[in-house]
This record gives sequence, C-alpha cells and structure tokens, in this order.
Amino acid sequence: MSKMMAAAAPALPIWDKYIFQDLLLIKRWKKIGGKDKMLRIDEADHIYQKIKTWYGTFICSKDGKKCIVEFDAAMPNYKDKLTVVKKIDYLLWSKR
Repeated sequence: MSKMMAAAAPALPIWDKYIFQDLLLIKRWKKIGGKDKMLRIDEADHIYQKIKTWYGTFICSKDGKKCIVEFDAAMPNYKDKLTVVKKIDYLLWSKR
C-alpha cells in the first residue's frame, strides 16, 4: 500500500521494512506490534515523520546532493522525470 501511495504522491518517501532498517527505525516499529490500535497509529505517524525528516535532511546535505548528481549522471533519461525523493528511494532500494 505504501508503495502505491508513494507512486501517487512522488514527493513522499516509501514506507517499508527496508527503509526502517536503513534508517535504524526497525526496532521502534517492532515495539508497537500488539499494542492498542490508536497507539500504533500515533506511533506510525511519528515514525513516518522521522522518515520524512531524514529524507529532507539528507537531500539538502552534501552527501545527498552528491547522490542526486550521481543518480542523474547514471540515469540521464530520468533526471527530470523523478522527484529527488524517488531518486533517494531507488538508491536505498538498490542496496538489496
């Protein structure tokens, strides 16, 4: 579902276990399993805010800018077709 939402709103990062692992949020996510539904929703919102904050910070950083430049050089046909968030999504996913 999150990948579909991220495709519909390309300025938003993907939400999945691999992003949790890469951003060191997996333990926090696993802790909320089995808890009250409203508590899980609230914690999920906090985690997603952390993910969005990480993306924003990384994209503006020296390393983030370098990754975008290298992505655009490697994939010139997609330079103007993908948002910077999607480019970072793909770079994180390429680690698999």
